[in-house]
Amino acid sequence: MTAPDPESAGVLLGQARTVLLERWGDLVEAVFSYGAVEVDPAHLTVWVLLKGQADGLPEWYQPHRQSRPAGLPAELLDTVDAMRAAVVDCFRDHWPDPDGLRIGFDSAERVRDNGGYQYFRG
Repeated sequence: MTAPDPESAGVLLGQARTVLLERWGDLVEAVFSYGAVEVDPAHLTVWVLLKGQADGLPEWYQPHRQSRPAGLPAELLDTVDAMRAAVVDCFRDHWPDPDGLRIGFDSAERVRDNGGYQYFRG
């Protein structure tokens, strides 16, 4: 497979966004990505921002890289796992190492309250 370009990432992200909103629109507020994919596709990071009270949602949670956060309902975390799998499936045939994609989940409210995009700059 040739290295994907930023435009490909955008198209695949759009497909993932559509799937997430169709299946979990009551929970998903936003889906976006960042990363220098023209340098290395491994830099792509996808974020799914969830609706609801921040204290009831995961914070900076990347399911494939971390253990499940304590204190959150197993049903919610199962749903997050299913969302991650849906995003990976959208990238599966068109992205190197789709299973290794960085896909994070956080509260849209928390992100807004902590500076919007600046929240992700640490």
